Amino acid sequence: MGKGGHSGGQSRARVRVILCTTVAFVALQCLSRSAGHGWMMKACSERASERAASGRRASVVVTDVDGTLMNSTHQLPAANYKALRHCMRLGVPVILATGKHRGPWFRQLLDQVTDDQVQASSNWTLNAPGVFVQGLRVCDSAGQVVSTTLLPARVFDACARLAKQEGWTLLAYTDSDQIISNQMSPLISSINALGEPPVQLGSVDDGVGIHKLLFLGDPSMEEAVRGEVAAAIGAEASLTVAIPGMVEVLPRGICKADGVRQALQMLDVAPCDVLALGDGENDLEMLGEIRHSGGIAAAVQNARPILKEVAEYTVASCDEAGWAQAVERWVLGMPDGSLLGDASDLTDSAVSPREK
Repeated sequence: MGKGGHSGGQSRARVRVILCTTVAFVALQCLSRSAGHGWMMKACSERASERAASGRRASVVVTDVDGTLMNSTHQLPAANYKALRHCMRLGVPVILATGKHRGPWFRQLLDQVTDDQVQASSNWTLNAPGVFVQGLRVCDSAGQVVSTTLLPARVFDACARLAKQEGWTLLAYTDSDQIISNQMSPLISSINALGEPPVQLGSVDDGVGIHKLLFLGDPSMEEAVRGEVAAAIGAEASLTVAIPGMVEVLPRGICKADGVRQALQMLDVAPCDVLALGDGENDLEMLGEIRHSGGIAAAVQNARPILKEVAEYTVASCDEAGWAQAVERWVLGMPDGSLLGDASDLTDSAVSPREK
């Protein structure tokens, strides 16, 4: 277990790498204009002087879900409910970019925020494309899957051997919206609390595609588990953490930012027109790319310290409706709180399904 001791340094190094690589991404976009792929940077450049004169605004919201849009108990705060519905009424695209599968959590969200006046574009999206399973599954605005990325079988085999050796709980997120666990664990309740598809106990059959793996453990063991997993998979996959104690194994080089890039292309929107919000390590590349493309990157106060280093702004926590504050300021243009009311509204109770 001693291999996990270098993880803190690796996380800090990762922040520096993200800052460098997102700048490099912007440079590559500029160089590729002659080949017809520089639409994003061209659009951002054309808006630069306009933004300087009129103040920073975004026309699209890209957001993490748990710990950002939702509060620490996975409920939608009343202020966020109001701001989200206002965005949808105005036609502001809201792209959900989550590490979760499509599941009951989304059905509940739709039940909360939609009615005869505010309607979603599909059963799996709000009013824009959706990014799921850390960017490994992307849906268009109509809810149709347009992109999937799977883990190599050898990575699954290596992780399965490690889990068996150490007695760890390992969850496989399959390409059929299922979550399969190698063993029973009381910690599985924390996954079910997120509104994920119910975790099933069993083995992964040959031929079943796997998007990602998740080592489910106590937060106190996170760094040690991460070190052991990193040693087992080598350079064949990437690791991230969305929720403390849950070490995720992803196809190498793939992250939420990749899915968000696809979603923005489907909308024909440049990243400089985006407000991106998040709280976890798995939001690093997403916020980094938006920030360095000229967009607005904001971390909620409860975010991991490394995410705050990458974000340009830090807003109130998920329990204080920081999401609503950010949307109100940079999307709706109401910095004085005129839409959401006074500060007491920001900590109002969460909205229950059908409580319109």
